[in-house]
Amino acid sequence: MDKSILDMVHDSAKDLHTAGVMKETTLREFDALCLLRRRLKKINQHGASHLELGTSVTQTSLVN
Repeated sequence: MDKSILDMVHDSAKDLHTAGVMKETTLREFDALCLLRRRLKKINQHGASHLELGTSVTQTSLVN
């Protein structure tokens, strides 16, 4: 299986939003969580410094 549990939950959240049973703000919370996870994974793969990690988290927090 290629998708993580978080990816499957995010897909389900998008489906719930499309069906009209999830608010836009709740969907955005899922989006932010998944984006943060992907950024952290990318930073971890590239061996980035702690300073870059802090910058990434701050930028993700400002998106909301």
